[in-house]
Amino acid sequence: MKRPGRNALCFLANYLLVFAHPLIVLLSSDKYAAAVISVQIIGFVNLFSCLSTFIGLCVLTPLDLENKLAMANMAGVPISLVANFALDGTWGATGAASAVLIAEFVIFTVQVHASWRILRNALQLSEILKTLMINVVALLAGFAAASLPLSAIPLLIVGFFIYGATWFIVGLIVREDSAIWVANTALSLLGRQRILI
Repeated sequence: MKRPGRNALCFLANYLLVFAHPLIVLLSSDKYAAAVISVQIIGFVNLFSCLSTFIGLCVLTPLDLENKLAMANMAGVPISLVANFALDGTWGATGAASAVLIAEFVIFTVQVHASWRILRNALQLSEILKTLMINVVALLAGFAAASLPLSAIPLLIVGFFIYGATWFIVGLIVREDSAIWVANTALSLLGRQRILI
């Protein structure tokens, strides 16, 4: 998933991991602070769901492997039911979010297994390591920003800037596709020369 996809999904999941609390305070109030863990988990639900959708529609379907796609989705159904039954009563919303995460991870894993002969030729270890490096450094910067003594709205704005700038600068340094795509899009809008990949 080149150009901004894979890395943008990691960006969103990590941003919610770091800034779930001020986001909940902004959208509701401090009374709902217990929902922080659920929101953090949902960020990773989104990550695996989007990756599964990409693999299903862009890898399995063109290869006439819709039966593998259906099998992956059907594998998630009983797991979701069992996990919800086991976790909802004890952990409430956090249990429900965890159950969905488990189901989405299973669906993703089955789809990766079904399409591995194609994916292993498309995936490059260097690109995976770049994505990992960018997101780990940005995550550390985000946690540092989250400790600033600011109210919810300023913290979300400043945190987004610090997190996003770190992600972008590290991405340009290691020449990661998503960061270069963002830079080239901005340069094109400004009528400037694009960065060569």
